[in-house]
Amino acid sequence: MIAEGRVATMANYSTGNTAAALFELSTNTSSSSSFRGLTFEERVGRTIVFNDGKIAAANHRIDVEAADSTDSREIIREFNDVILKKDITDNIDGEVMLTGYLVKLEYVLDALSTSQISSTVISLIVSFFVLLVLTRRIAPSFIVIVPVTLAALWVVGSMAVLGIHWNVLTVMVTALTIGLGIDYSIHMWKRFETLVERKFAPWESLRITNSTTGAALCLSALTTAIGFLVLWFSPMPVIRDFGLVTALTVIFSLMMALGLLPLLLVYEAQAEESDESFQE
Repeated sequence: MIAEGRVATMANYSTGNTAAALFELSTNTSSSSSFRGLTFEERVGRTIVFNDGKIAAANHRIDVEAADSTDSREIIREFNDVILKKDITDNIDGEVMLTGYLVKLEYVLDALSTSQISSTVISLIVSFFVLLVLTRRIAPSFIVIVPVTLAALWVVGSMAVLGIHWNVLTVMVTALTIGLGIDYSIHMWKRFETLVERKFAPWESLRITNSTTGAALCLSALTTAIGFLVLWFSPMPVIRDFGLVTALTVIFSLMMALGLLPLLLVYEAQAEESDESFQE
């Protein structure tokens, strides 16, 4: 053993008996490095776990670089391929597993992605039933939910097209889409319905709704989108992606509220007028 520039021997050590050497070092309180300031006991304790003088577990650190979640996933896959090779599994009397920051982060993202799908579906269903309770009508509740659902799908599709990956921030975009989309849709629907109840024609009601409520929503969405786009100037890629995706969320929610929703509202109003005329 070489320690502090001197060569020394250790008791109870035979050639090739690594476990005995490491076990003796685990009780050695002398300095192992003047630069790090750690003793042999501290360094061994960070990587080796002993049980009755035998190695029970060993932690081997390998530093890697990953720019995004795609790189992390590829690195983890390659390491898993290595530790599953037959020449490793046959020559090691124990279990080899990956751990560390990248592995933990990948598990967290997988769990978030899985829970995101279920939570989004649950949110849409709950929103539909809340609207159904408030309006006591199926058609308006369904009409308000449809644009919100499509906006969420557009956001997810845009992330795939732009190469933006899921992370702890972007995983929230579907929840933001539902929140913003329902607000915009309810404002448009309520204004349109009020005008129809005042005996305005469907297309005239739509024109007034777009010129009043629609214009206000445009200004609100514009300021919100610009506010999130400021995050694009962040030096952190995760923050930049979140700012861009959130701005797209606002834009798509507005487009659905001002584009698809009015057509559905007019169609429903005309269908109700036809039913009333037929009954008369």
